[in-house]
This record gives sequence, C-alpha cells and structure tokens, in this order.
Amino acid sequence: MLYTLLQISDSLFPSGAFAYSCGLEGLVAATWPDAGVVSLPGAGGGRDGADVLEPILGSIFTGHLLHCDGLFGVRAHRAMRDGAIDSLCEADQALLAMKTPRELREASTTIGRGFLTEVAAVLPEARVLGAWYERVESGASPGNYVVAFHAAAAAAGVTEHDALLAWGYQSVAQMTGALLRLGQLGHRGAQTILSRLRPVVARGVQDLLAQDPDAPSSFAPVLEIASMRHERQYSRLFRS
Repeated sequence: MLYTLLQISDSLFPSGAFAYSCGLEGLVAATWPDAGVVSLPGAGGGRDGADVLEPILGSIFTGHLLHCDGLFGVRAHRAMRDGAIDSLCEADQALLAMKTPRELREASTTIGRGFLTEVAAVLPEARVLGAWYERVESGASPGNYVVAFHAAAAAAGVTEHDALLAWGYQSVAQMTGALLRLGQLGHRGAQTILSRLRPVVARGVQDLLAQDPDAPSSFAPVLEIASMRHERQYSRLFRS
C-alpha cells in the first residue's frame, strides 16, 4: 500500500501536472511585475524568497485547496471504499462546479484524466476504479484530479489519513516547484518552504477528517482572478 501511494503521488508519475502552476504564474505576474522584488535566497540585498512565499502558499493550501479539494477527496475515498460509483460521480461533478475559473477547471480535469489513464495500468485489479474510469471516459463524470487520486488511493487500500497527507504534501510541493521554475526561489528556499509547511499540512489533515465532507468551502479571489488573466499574459511557462 505504501509503495503504491508513493508511486502515484511521486512527481515522476505521468499525470501531466508538471505543465500547470495552479494559477501561481498569473499570481506572480500580477503581484511582482518587477523581476527583482523577490530575490533568490542568498542573493543578498533583498528579502528571502522563502520568507515571502511560504505564507502565500500556506494560505492557498488552507483557504482554498484544503477545505475544497481536500473535502471532496475525503468523499471520493469513502465512495470508492464503499463501491458507490454514483456517489463518486456526484462528488466529481460538485467539485467542478466550485472551480470558477475555466483554467483551474481545465487543469483539474486534464491532470485527473491523465492520472486515471496511467493509474488504470498500475491497479488493473481495481474493478470499481475501472468502472468509474469508464464513466469519466464517457463524459458522465469530469475526472477531477483530487477525486481520481483519492479514489485510486482507496482502491489500493490506503487509509484516508495517509492519502490526505500524501495529497497535501504533493499540493504544496507542486506549488513550490512551480515557483522554483518561475525563478522566484532557489532549491534551498524551496526545501525551506516544504519544511515550514509540514505542520500546516499535518494539522490541516487532522482538521479535515473531523469535518463534514458535504460542507466544502473555498476563498481565494486573488488567485482565481490571476488564473483568469493568465491566458492573456505576454509570455507563459505554464498552461495555468
């Protein structure tokens, strides 16, 4: 179970997530149009990138991803565990409705479908997961990534807690990696952020498991507006 969880949550797993910044590229362009505002750690003469960016990533995780995607992940895990494909589709459709910006919706479903295609080969014995994959392929379910990830984790016998912890780490690691590629962080700064966010992710997972999974919430207007503006940027490194 642990090996499978590590495999499907690793950045090497070919879901296509590498091409997306989760709206961060647009946020960086809107917040720091001046390239020198956030200097690389150790560059001297400026603020440490980790000090500036860590609270931003923490707020995106706790204010947006945790109580929205995270709760739908819990619903997906329980639906897959119970073999309730209709409930899985309902959670998938409800999550898509909560993603206002088109770019974030498309990123979620594109990555999710890519993930499902590959995980079907990793877990060929997971019949319920395969049945839901057929629903996604037919268009009956959109195939959001977080739903696909937690459904696959449940199919592999991974506990809710461990699946959420892996997803939480993966979420902050992907955002940190995007900032690294955008030149806002050095490698040491990136690892500093991941270390500082460890208690944030751990507490978030514990809080999430005690909440009603049918009461998701999300508040990230700045990120959503930046995501909407992203497609009109002069140059872009990421698809979102």
